[in-house]
Amino acid sequence: MKGTDDVYRLLRNKADNPVSLTVNTRPSFEGARIVSYRPITDESNLIYLDWVDHNRHKVEQATGGRVGYIHIPDMGANGIREFIKWYYPQIRKEGLVVDVRAKRRWQRFPNAYRAAAAKTVGVKLLSH
Repeated sequence: MKGTDDVYRLLRNKADNPVSLTVNTRPSFEGARIVSYRPITDESNLIYLDWVDHNRHKVEQATGGRVGYIHIPDMGANGIREFIKWYYPQIRKEGLVVDVRAKRRWQRFPNAYRAAAAKTVGVKLLSH
């Protein structure tokens, strides 16, 4: 390939199928290696994860790492999975921001609410 070639053209319609790429730090097959990966069909999960990671980093920086951050994307199975995935690694923090973004059905998983609220000193509900 040349620097002006559209690499994405070669990846179109390849989602969910393994693709092998020959990669190198210089434009030569000598010393190159082959890597395999599976292209995704939708990058919305990556965008969401980046957004959550950005928020978590902001909270960490603002509090010197003392306060954790969890975003609950919904009140269904995904929300419960996200809570479990991010709550336990942060359980020893002094505080926890649980971002439910005006989800009115927080009571659907009360055990998560109780765990997060165990040492609550303040709550602020925002809607937008």
